[in-house]
Parts: sequence; C-alpha cells; structure tokens
Amino acid sequence: MSCTDCPLGQYQGATAQASCSKCEPGSYNSKSGSASCSDCVGDFYSWKEASTCELCLLGYYYSVEQECVECPVGTVCSTDGNATQVDLEIQEKWWRISSTSTVVHKCPLLESCKGGKVFQDGGNGYCKTGFEGVLCASCSLDYYYSPEDNTCYLCETVESFSARLKSSPQLIGFSLLLVILLLFGISKACGGGGDSLGSSNGESAVATRATANNRLKHFHRVWARLSTKLKQSAPFRAAQQLFTKQAKIQLKCLTSFTQIRFFCKTAWVLGQTLFLTDYLPFFSLIFF
Repeated sequence: MSCTDCPLGQYQGATAQASCSKCEPGSYNSKSGSASCSDCVGDFYSWKEASTCELCLLGYYYSVEQECVECPVGTVCSTDGNATQVDLEIQEKWWRISSTSTVVHKCPLLESCKGGKVFQDGGNGYCKTGFEGVLCASCSLDYYYSPEDNTCYLCETVESFSARLKSSPQLIGFSLLLVILLLFGISKACGGGGDSLGSSNGESAVATRATANNRLKHFHRVWARLSTKLKQSAPFRAAQQLFTKQAKIQLKCLTSFTQIRFFCKTAWVLGQTLFLTDYLPFFSLIFF
C-alpha cells in the first residue's frame, strides 16, 4: 500500500490516514503533502481549502495590486473575504465611476443612487429607475427634474393624465353636480318652461323674457370674465401651449411641480373670487 500526498489546500499531520483534511477559512496550504496549514497574515483572508490568501478581512477589500486596502466611506465590507476592488459593494446614495475606482462619491440627488456590487453601463447600474449619468444626477428619458423636491419624476402624457382625472369619483361627481346646477339655473332663468313664457298675460310674458335675457347676459359676462382672467395668467398660457403642441405631449415642459401648483392655486383663488362676487349673486337671483 502506497501513500499519496495531500493536494493544495489540504493537509494531514498523522500517519496511516485514509484521507486529508481541508484548510480552515483564514488559513492556506500552498504545497502538496503538507502536514499543516498556515494562517493568513495581516488583513488577508481565505475561504476553506485555500492554497493562497487572496481575500481580506471585513473592513478591507482585495485590490488589483493583491493587497488588502481599507474600505472607503460609502462601501460595504461587513463580511470576511467578501470584498474585492472589482466587485466592491457600493452603499445606497453613493456612486463610483468605474469597476476599479477606489474613490466613491456621494450622490447629489435625493433617492437617485441604489448602490450595489454590479458596475455596468458606465455607472448607470448604480442608479435607480429614472436616473442616469455621472453621480446618477441626470433624469432618464420620459422623466423630468423637480428642483423643489430635488429628484426626478415620471412624465405623464395627456392621455394618462386625463385617464387619471376621469378615474376620480370626486371629480366626476363634482362635474355632474356643476352640470345639473347650470342646467337647472338656465331653466329657471328661462322662466321654467313654455307655459310661463306663453301665458295669456302678455305683459307678464314680456317681463319674464326680459328677466331671463338679463340673467343669461349676466351669466355670459361672468363666463367671459373668468375665461379672460385665466387666459391672461402665465401658467395658463404655458399649459395651453403645452397641450396644443401635440396630441401626446408630455408634461415635461412645466419643469417642476412649483409651476403646476401655482397654476392650480391661481385657478382656485380666481374661482373663489368670481364665485363670491358673481356666481353667488347670480344663483341667488335664479333660485331665490
């Protein structure tokens, strides 16, 4: 019976044994037939049954120069032997320019960098959806930048924006109520039907028609006033140009929610003012 030397990464210190033992993590054996394994020196580390120490302890990464280097801020090196320079794990909100770069940068945009171990597409692999470029500081196609929130948002097409509005029960209910009020008001302004206007009393019929005409003229003046004031506002003109440019134009031109909110606020304040000064007296005349 002949003996066989233990291979690299294994050892056997006793005689007349039928098998070899594997080197434990953190140790190695670079020679066959060894009776023991050697411990990795310094910050180096190894997996089980290793013939060399080509990994590093936690807090360090194995560099392309085959050295253990302390992990910089913005990286994750929390496990023994789990970090190398090429697949160095980057923390969320951090970014690096190449797979071998040891300089890690803080991302300037809120929630733009997801981090990770995979470097791809020039660094875009570290970016979340909607972000790209150096430091993930640019908005991707179909996204726009909001300076107020310091982030990128998905653009909405006219179709998707309209569909979202139509899906709102509150908006649908309000629209129906407005239509009912207008129809009822016009009906009252016209005298409530042909019987009243066509009564035998000629003077009463003429007076009723005159009152209805005056109320309808007032309604048209209020409507014209509302339309004119809205059309004179800068946000309304921007929105008008936006929606008439093309059928599927995106809301990217309004650049930020600040302008959108300003437009909505202007319309709301104007609507309240006109309702109190014009519509309320108008409906009071009709209903009361």
